[in-house]
Amino acid sequence: MAYLATVHTGVILLLLGMVTLASADFVADSSQVEHPAAAAIMLDTSLEARRDEGNMRGIVAELMALDEASVLALVSRDNGFKRVRCPKCGSGWVSVWKLSDPDHVACNECGMKFPDPDYLETAVHKGKNISGEPVEWHYYKREGDDTDYFLSAVLRHRRHKFLAGQSQYLGRLYQLTGEEKYARRAAVILVALAEAYPHWCARESNVASGHRIVYGRPRRGGVWHGHHFGEMPISAVFGYDQAYNSPVWDELSRERGHNVRKPVEDWFRASYQMILELHEDFGGGFGNLHPYTIRKVVAAGRVLNDPEMIHAMIPWFGGVIDGSFHFDGMWREGSPGYHYQTVANLARASNAFAGYTDPPGYVDSKYGLKLENTNLSERFPILEKAAQVLGIMLYPDGRRVTVHDSHWRGGGEIKARPNIELNSYGHFALSREATADPTQVHLHFCPLTYLSHYHTDRLSMILWAAGTEILPDIGYITLPNSIYRSFATSCLSHNMSYVGWNEPRKPGSSKWARSALLAYDPGGHCDKQVQLVEAESPGPPWQEIETARRLIMLIALNDQRSYVFDLFRLKGGEWHESVLRPSADEDCDEQSSLALAGRSGTLAGEDVAYNVLGRTPVSSAVIDSAEEWQAVRSFVHDVRVTQTAAPAVVTWTGQDTGASVRCFLNDQPETEFILGRIPLLRPANNILSEVDKYQGPYLMRRRQGQEGLTSSFAAVYDAWARGAEPMIERVKWVTPQPSDPFAVAAIVTMKNRTDLIYCSTDDIERNVAGVKVRGPVAVLSRQGAGLAWGYVYGDGQIKADEFAVTGEPVVRTPLREVLRAAEGDQDALEVAADLPEGEALKGVWLRVIHGDGSAYGYRIENVQEVAEGSRIVIHDEPGFEMTDDGMHMLFFPNYSIPGQQQVEICVPRFVRHAPG
Repeated sequence: MAYLATVHTGVILLLLGMVTLASADFVADSSQVEHPAAAAIMLDTSLEARRDEGNMRGIVAELMALDEASVLALVSRDNGFKRVRCPKCGSGWVSVWKLSDPDHVACNECGMKFPDPDYLETAVHKGKNISGEPVEWHYYKREGDDTDYFLSAVLRHRRHKFLAGQSQYLGRLYQLTGEEKYARRAAVILVALAEAYPHWCARESNVASGHRIVYGRPRRGGVWHGHHFGEMPISAVFGYDQAYNSPVWDELSRERGHNVRKPVEDWFRASYQMILELHEDFGGGFGNLHPYTIRKVVAAGRVLNDPEMIHAMIPWFGGVIDGSFHFDGMWREGSPGYHYQTVANLARASNAFAGYTDPPGYVDSKYGLKLENTNLSERFPILEKAAQVLGIMLYPDGRRVTVHDSHWRGGGEIKARPNIELNSYGHFALSREATADPTQVHLHFCPLTYLSHYHTDRLSMILWAAGTEILPDIGYITLPNSIYRSFATSCLSHNMSYVGWNEPRKPGSSKWARSALLAYDPGGHCDKQVQLVEAESPGPPWQEIETARRLIMLIALNDQRSYVFDLFRLKGGEWHESVLRPSADEDCDEQSSLALAGRSGTLAGEDVAYNVLGRTPVSSAVIDSAEEWQAVRSFVHDVRVTQTAAPAVVTWTGQDTGASVRCFLNDQPETEFILGRIPLLRPANNILSEVDKYQGPYLMRRRQGQEGLTSSFAAVYDAWARGAEPMIERVKWVTPQPSDPFAVAAIVTMKNRTDLIYCSTDDIERNVAGVKVRGPVAVLSRQGAGLAWGYVYGDGQIKADEFAVTGEPVVRTPLREVLRAAEGDQDALEVAADLPEGEALKGVWLRVIHGDGSAYGYRIENVQEVAEGSRIVIHDEPGFEMTDDGMHMLFFPNYSIPGQQQVEICVPRFVRHAPG
């Protein structure tokens, strides 16, 4: 049946009490189920489970002090909107309502109360409600302002939501105490809301599109809620369930002259129909909000004893999961915050189904399901892996990693954590587990250029050290349609390098970034003396980036401290920029070796002022115009610059924490160093009027040239906590001979120790300060005057006097077959090469390289001999299957990639020097 599409046959029939027919022989009847039927669902949050009788009496005390007429006066024939911008301050939301002042709604920032004679709602918006009746909503409008300020509509909405919430606690108190006064007050509220519901409007409430009444289907909105995901009035459902057995329902029915349960249950059924059909209007896809809806609909189905509702949510539950998780368990939106939201609410939705059995006589003619003692968790094993990610993506202080749209939180106990190895999502972090002063450095290389809650941050870095996010990812700035959010999501706000053109590339449709793990060594063979991770992410071909790759190394200084070597290589475009920003939580004192000159204006130009757009709304968080790109660059102000080919040293010290980080930056020809100030944003706590108050340092290295420009932005980071001292005395950047733009070497000097670090992209033997080196990565450490140890990754070599370290040849072999434990086999890869059997390669990470160059990594568990080759048993789900012309991903993002797959194995080698 169409809901709102054919209003006169859909809505009106529902509102007149059409009973949902589950099958020819079954009629849903709420009296045939034991109430409360959804108590377990209601209590399936830690907050609700902890509420006791005293707490709830306090919650409802103010409402209980009113007489029934005063309570009923809070229910309006019209509904409203959740919030509108404040017409006075322009930055806050008109959204605050209190029962102690029932006729006003206030701004959450400036406190201005409405209605107010200076903001009269003389403008009229006309429409029709869901029953087809004409309605008029009044709003305040001023000349030159595009916003429609529906102030009284917010007042109505806030009253209704408050009453529904109170009904839940009143019902619970009735269950706990048996006092009929609570049940009656709950019933009075629910009946009043339900009888008003047919006269309410479907409306859209969207910051970008404004507020409007819609006679027909709201594409983004609803009647009860601002979005159809929340259309089921769950607090009212729980209130009804808890108060169901009270005799007050019969009393009210006698007083009103009709069955008062009927409009309440019709309200819930109409909400269910809206949810179903608006879901189809949106294309039938699933996202992070659907688990909320599933839980609410299942709860309503249990309360109404309507198995159709419950059965309809089974495909939804599977739809949220199917194709929405990476094979390493990360939710597709790439945000640890939204991952937590989705997984936690999927668990609650699963619990809502738990133990459910269909009532006698019910036959599911649509889905063919028969539910008995339901347990969905057993059907979806990816949920267990997704739950494990919740305990993986953490900083040492226990906070969720603030990648993409993830909220920052206060930290807890600091402790060392294992490496993060999310090989499909594209996020690795190196750490020292046995240290009291943990260092954790992250490399993020997500597989898509953009999706929902992504940021423009591929190959970005986070450094957590000295007890804090010392080189952070800012996280989730939620200010909607604000240039501040655009700045926060852009590459300008992340510790990364990127390619630019004087004329923008013509965008293509592909978002596939061709990200690839290039190298990973967790340091198990050397007690984590050296760890490394390298990845590339050139983006789709239309971006025309030839090289974009980053190598991160974590090298132990002693039992407690480590330092970081960072190398970002770029080729393509006409200019390259490399960004470093210290703490997002506090201002920092700054020291620099550079001789800088002040420049007027901002990064956007000498004639461009700070935040050139001000608080003018933008179309979206995605920067899609030259004007918005200029606007986000204008956030870098108080600019000081110098043009130099020399290296530099910059030190930042947090003014509150005292944590310091010293950045040793390499030399490159024609490099412009820019130091400036930017808004920190986090301390403003997403309050628009506060965002400019908190500022902190910013560093950019910029190179400009002809198309096809090549850059190697390298750095060494030494971090220490308040009261400690730096351990690196100096870093000398050395040009390996013969030279190459991508061959970089550094000599890192500490007290009584010197490390030589060399990196290249070829196999040419080079001379670095008298040492012969070859291969992708080589490290030689000297203790005092003598050699201490050497490290090479893959097919490399170090020759220093009588000391030599030679790596093993890289194995590259075609992939022959993929085996999966999910299909009853081992998680394994079969290749034609003959590899050493057993556990000789255990702990080494291999790469599977696909036809477009993208690649995933897997840890080797053991190698088994098979006919004409080897079976490599790996640590995890492969995540793909081979096809006739290439491969197909079995998990998000579900791409098919043509071409042959190769397996590559690079073995690290660490040798301690033994004199003589």
